[in-house]
Amino acid sequence: MVNDISILVRQKAFQTLSKFKKVDSKFLMQTFSKQVMSNLKRPLNNRNISAKRNKAMNSTQKVDKSSHGADQLVDFESDEFKLLNSGAAGAFVHGLEDEFQEVRISAIDSIYVLSKQNTEFASKSVDFLIDLFNDSSDIVRLKAIQVLRSIGKNITIGLTNEQLSICISMIEDADLAIRKSLYSFLS
Repeated sequence: MVNDISILVRQKAFQTLSKFKKVDSKFLMQTFSKQVMSNLKRPLNNRNISAKRNKAMNSTQKVDKSSHGADQLVDFESDEFKLLNSGAAGAFVHGLEDEFQEVRISAIDSIYVLSKQNTEFASKSVDFLIDLFNDSSDIVRLKAIQVLRSIGKNITIGLTNEQLSICISMIEDADLAIRKSLYSFLS
């Protein structure tokens, strides 16, 4: 849904993401992943393996022989799973790089809500939010600074030299609200 053609659907997808509670950190971290999905393994019982093999004539399949018992892991490389690779990057990578500021703002809002629930996610989001300081939209830049300031109330944000230089370059921004928010964030 974060790749949908409709701007409204993409916005709603990020609003929906923020409503998930008690999500494992491993899954939250994947939303920032820029890596192609791999390890498409699903547990299947023995009788379903042969049915899946018959259905996927043009696919390559490999049974994990180290598994003993009713459930085995099967790797699939079929057209069905190649569709998953079209959304190779994580959801928030797509959202923060979206061409429409409304979608980017929805992604930022969702990141803020999820970062209040998970400090590891909050720490990971800092780098992505600071990258938005270079966004073409004043509204997106301001929102990113405000969210970082709010995240900073819950966790200690340690900036790298590169991140600090991005922040310092923002001090000369033409927008007064951005400069004030940046001063507040850095203090």
